[in-house]
Amino acid sequence: MLNNRYFYYLLILNGLVNSVNFVPRILVNKNGSLIAIFVAVVIGTLMIIFTTKAMQSFPGKELPEILEPLFPKFINKGMILFFSLHWYLFGAITLVSLVDITHRFITPDVNRLMLAFGLLALVIFACQVESYSVLVSIETILIVNIPIFLYFIIKIFSNEFFSWDTIREVVTDAADMPHYTAIAAASFIFTGYINLVVFNRLFKDLKVKKIWIIAISGLLLLLAAYLIPIGINGIEGVKHQVYPWLTTADSNRIVFFIIERLLFIYYLFYITVAVAATVLYWHVGLRLLQTSFFKKTGKKFNIKNLLLLLIFVAGTFFLIQLDQFNFMKITDWFIRVRLISEVLLLLMLFYAVRRAKKA
Repeated sequence: MLNNRYFYYLLILNGLVNSVNFVPRILVNKNGSLIAIFVAVVIGTLMIIFTTKAMQSFPGKELPEILEPLFPKFINKGMILFFSLHWYLFGAITLVSLVDITHRFITPDVNRLMLAFGLLALVIFACQVESYSVLVSIETILIVNIPIFLYFIIKIFSNEFFSWDTIREVVTDAADMPHYTAIAAASFIFTGYINLVVFNRLFKDLKVKKIWIIAISGLLLLLAAYLIPIGINGIEGVKHQVYPWLTTADSNRIVFFIIERLLFIYYLFYITVAVAATVLYWHVGLRLLQTSFFKKTGKKFNIKNLLLLLIFVAGTFFLIQLDQFNFMKITDWFIRVRLISEVLLLLMLFYAVRRAKKA
């Protein structure tokens, strides 16, 4: 059984990758984003508390095992398929964004499909390992990369061109009603808890302590994700950027360092956490489908598993072929639906707990 610290790694990894990729772009383009951040912190914290409490009632069980006695078999499989699609899209959108970022900022001369093929080969291999190995790998990656992330934050705030006046202007104009999309996007950084649907079987007695630290850390991360690009690029300038944090990193130099562009250090951080997050998401989605639809024995399992992975790959290549506008549109819709789906999952867990107590 695992130490409880691995649960926090799930939260940290998800928070880091999403605070860079999707969240800043949505927040800077929606009204009432500052208020949306505080609302999202409350929602995210409550979701963590309630979900972990519900999962504690089913020690050593995964989501398919929890749902099995609740509904008819076809409904259970339909729900698992629905939630598995979410985890697949978590990973696919993260991976496609990584390919786009690499092509735009690092290797513009390399074909995007070639970049995708290389990353997919790594992810497909890694997402099939044991759940324990996935968590241990995440621990190692976070230990290495959190100092890089903190260095980046310090470097940005110490930049002479960082405009605190612009930040004050954003804060004083924060009275607008928050947009639902902004709330859904901001709450996305807390979504790491949802991976318990698979990893719960590895925790003997999961207890989330000092939840206020999670709430404050999430708040600070969201404020940084929202305000740092604005402080460097301005309120209007940042709205025209697809990846605000990447352009912010590219606007900073490292004086007297072997690498002059801060972007390269930041990209090193981002590619590792993005690949790790994609492996995590696809591992969870794959595990849910295997538990519900496959018997993990014999050649038939291997064939079905291969076909499933090929579907994952085909779907990712489809997303890569989309233009920027349509891809971002799909991402925005997915983020909106995701929050509703997580609430639905929580309600199902509450129902399962109630049924278990009556039994």
